[in-house]
Amino acid sequence: MRKDENPIQNLGNQLAKDCPGVSVTVDKPKNPSGVWFLDIVRDGHIVNVQWQPQRGFGVSSSPGADYGEGADEIYDDSDAVRHRVLSLLLSRGETSPPAAVRLSQLRRQLGLSQIEIAERLSVQQGAVSRMERRGDMKVSSLREYCQSLGGTLKLLAQFPNGSAKVIQLEDEQETV
Repeated sequence: MRKDENPIQNLGNQLAKDCPGVSVTVDKPKNPSGVWFLDIVRDGHIVNVQWQPQRGFGVSSSPGADYGEGADEIYDDSDAVRHRVLSLLLSRGETSPPAAVRLSQLRRQLGLSQIEIAERLSVQQGAVSRMERRGDMKVSSLREYCQSLGGTLKLLAQFPNGSAKVIQLEDEQETV
């Protein structure tokens, strides 16, 4: 990587070398810590990559996706995202959002116990158990639970016409 390039600029240059004939466009943020966007087009097939310092790469390539909806797939490693983007370009493939999971499944997938989550939330283990069984809860409680797992909460509204929008809550900052 050249000294004056960041990881997404480097990715764009590598993809242009790896896949002749692609069009690569980089959109820089106004704020240095903001989100960078990379649009890669090959024979009319579009793959979008987002990158933000300390947040990693997000990849989307699905028809009907709108600007600003957020990424379908997340990658920490620039080599992994490069291989995924090349695969999507060559196969004309589409990304898809991850499958839905229950809170308890998510916690277990991350290798955490209810006791560990309870400690992080400063509540009793029984409160975590009740939270995981609830069919409804406050968005703020769900956000805190996700943060205790080390993640962030994104709300997605899907509409009958097939479109979807991420709902940004008032106190959230834009992320990948």
